[in-house]
Amino acid sequence: MTHAPIVPLREVCSINPRTSRKDLPAPETPVSFVPMGAVDETTGRIVEREIRPLAEVQTGYTSFAEGDVLFAKITPCMENGKVAMATELTNGMGRGSTEFYVLRPSDRILGEYIFHFVRQQRFRDQAKRNFTGTAGQQRVPKSFMEEALIPLPPIEEQRRIVDILNRAASIERLKARASAHLRDFIPALFLKMFGDPIENPMGWPVRPLADLCGIDSELRTPDVASEGNALCVGPDSFAKDTGVWIARTTVAEVIPRSGKYWFEKGDVLYSKIRPALRKCVLADRSGYCSADVYPLRCSQIATPEYLHALLLSQSFSDYAVGSSTRAQMPKINRKALFAYEAMCPPRELQDDYSRLVQAAAVRMKLADDANRLASHLSQSLLDKLLGTGGTDHDAREALTG
Repeated sequence: MTHAPIVPLREVCSINPRTSRKDLPAPETPVSFVPMGAVDETTGRIVEREIRPLAEVQTGYTSFAEGDVLFAKITPCMENGKVAMATELTNGMGRGSTEFYVLRPSDRILGEYIFHFVRQQRFRDQAKRNFTGTAGQQRVPKSFMEEALIPLPPIEEQRRIVDILNRAASIERLKARASAHLRDFIPALFLKMFGDPIENPMGWPVRPLADLCGIDSELRTPDVASEGNALCVGPDSFAKDTGVWIARTTVAEVIPRSGKYWFEKGDVLYSKIRPALRKCVLADRSGYCSADVYPLRCSQIATPEYLHALLLSQSFSDYAVGSSTRAQMPKINRKALFAYEAMCPPRELQDDYSRLVQAAAVRMKLADDANRLASHLSQSLLDKLLGTGGTDHDAREALTG
């Protein structure tokens, strides 16, 4: 790749090619239909294709064919990586969202080579810097796609590069799947050991949540000078539904101007706003949380892992939504929170559950670390193979080493 020529995309592929009406089959011919939501941004695959008669989707949609590359041009789909190869199309034809650019390769370039090139983070970052339009409706202009520069090695080298990148992508998908299976294990384990909180099929004693936990913290404003490295988080730090962290900001980064709650390692942090989002995490170290988060400390009759799973359950979510005040920004107040009637299994059984969850958490961290390594490997391979100065030999060594 060191000596590969660099050419504009428009020289090696057609962008949004037109389809002549005289080349179309009969109106009743079934074709694939691909809305934006059908493209998996993680795998770059079409995962939910539909089949519709051509007459139904002939106008008002983007036309593409077997072997084309679909590239989302609108925010946030483009930044999220919605790029896919159009393969296994019904009758070799497809129609889809008008927010796709269609890239049709010439005989000088492989479609999969284009796919990997435009899907790489570096290319999407450049595309974002060239957005046009107003906030929320920003798009990549066609002129950017036409003039974007792409290395053009011989076809045989392109095939070698695509083979290496496909192998790396396969590893990344396997790692991501392993992480997802582990995440599914924890709520399944809760149901198996304790039953559904809505029905309480095992007949556990029921007590108000106030007996299981409380809030032992008062609001105070952190000192940036002496506590700059302490955590300072809010509802945006928690993923919805899954009970995992997505960000860990510090006092120095946030520079808080209002009161925050102090929490300890082992507390359960529950977002009181928009309870339908089910934002709740276990604190793995101490820090501050915003006033929109309840820092819940378990009593002697509950473990943090049990309380965490309970607050993520559909039963509690339905209760919290039904008990919320304010229409514009729903929230559950303390009185309603602690009034929830919670099933309370024996502490010994909760301890068993906690040990299993902690063991699963260790495995989950290992899987997540492996997934991040796989992602880093894929990006490193892209840099080597599609960037400057790399060779497919370099990348093969990275893949096997």
